[in-house]
Amino acid sequence: MTTANPSMSSQIILPRPDDDREREVFAAIADRDKEIAERIEEIDDAAKTLDLAIGALQRAFFMAATTSTAAIGTGGAHADVPWNTEFKKDEGFSHSAGSSEIYLDRDGLYLIHVDATAVLTGAARCMSSWRLRVNTGGGYAPLADTRSYGYHGTTGVGTNTVPMTCLYVGSAGDKLKLQVTSSGAGLNLSSGTTRILIERAGT
Repeated sequence: MTTANPSMSSQIILPRPDDDREREVFAAIADRDKEIAERIEEIDDAAKTLDLAIGALQRAFFMAATTSTAAIGTGGAHADVPWNTEFKKDEGFSHSAGSSEIYLDRDGLYLIHVDATAVLTGAARCMSSWRLRVNTGGGYAPLADTRSYGYHGTTGVGTNTVPMTCLYVGSAGDKLKLQVTSSGAGLNLSSGTTRILIERAGT
């Protein structure tokens, strides 16, 4: 009868890979890691592009009013209307309270509506003339087909609101403002009732 010797336990000895094989394995791992990193970067870029596309499609609004009661100039000298009170300013619009300039931060189709109100404080009837202007980088110019007029009769009944609505295909960086002039003295801006609403309706 043969007794097993505990010091003679079975062992499996794996051959050690040679240096060339090790280098091949590590090179393959490094290539795979690089491929994964590049793929992650591609996915991240695609996600950013998708976020921009979704943002461009989302509707956004800007709404403000003037609290100014300043006298409206005459003789064809158009004055800027300041927007003192902001009711709504979504992402995609930039404006500082009290400024007449509204910045468009994204390309898109914009629906612009203005209710422009003036109050006659003098005795003589007159006309108010309102217009929207746009600066696309080369200075302010008329926004096509947005000039509107109001007739103001006598003191006490000389308040008149002039509505104007237009569509504008804008670009990021464009600036908009409203201007007014009067055919005669004694006409003032109306606080709270001259308002602008801009909607980015799409691309």
